[in-house]
Amino acid sequence: DALVSPHAASHGRLHTSNDDDIACIVYTSGTTGAPKGVRVTRDGLENFLEWKQDELLRLDQHDCVLQKTPLHFDVALWEVLLPLATGAKLIHGTPELYRDAVELSHQISAYAVTVVNLVPRVLQALLTHEVENPATTSTLRTVLVGGEELPVELMRRFCATFPDVVLVNLYGPTETTIGCTFWKCRPDYPGDRVPIGQAIRGVEFEIASTPDPNNARDSLGELVIHGRQVADGYQGLGRIGGFDNAPTCGKHRSHRSGYRTGDLVRLDA
Repeated sequence: DALVSPHAASHGRLHTSNDDDIACIVYTSGTTGAPKGVRVTRDGLENFLEWKQDELLRLDQHDCVLQKTPLHFDVALWEVLLPLATGAKLIHGTPELYRDAVELSHQISAYAVTVVNLVPRVLQALLTHEVENPATTSTLRTVLVGGEELPVELMRRFCATFPDVVLVNLYGPTETTIGCTFWKCRPDYPGDRVPIGQAIRGVEFEIASTPDPNNARDSLGELVIHGRQVADGYQGLGRIGGFDNAPTCGKHRSHRSGYRTGDLVRLDA
């Protein structure tokens, strides 16, 4: 898309955007070191939003999304942008809402919220509150959870308590643009840990450094993300850390290399 102002063009400021343009810079939390500004690309953000709408949420004018994540966290990007792009209602939550399960439940009920994104500890608090105060979140149809590991017993309890609500476990470091894998939860899952699921559209992953590369299904290895959502390194620091020495591979090849997450995974049967 080009900016076509004749005035801008005459002054040499005509700009055509492309996939590698930086959409925004999102700072990491600093839990693994000093906070770093992740250079999220337009292509990566676009891919995530399109996938989330086309294959997961399908928001329309009947939906209401509660934006409860502080704006300096990457999840807030989709909470704000996707409702605005699809005609859904957007409710900007009160400050500290993400810490208060009682107020969260109240706002879900007051605004007939249909979709919300939570971290597991808030999901736990909301579930406890709802068991004691049933029907206050009856409008919910989809709950997305991420940011921390989702305990399997919490997943089973939520699915059993709210059988009509779709619970989706999302995984993805900020360096891979909000989220890069997903798994739709089910209470009959027999495993002892909730899977991070499969790669979203436009993304693929590999398990690196397994003892037996031909038997990755039974071996632990480091998760490496490839594809459109890998960010363009860190602002002012370049491609250091997980970006460094991460090879490019697969059908979603680009001149940007992959991202080594540092997380150990294995393929589930």
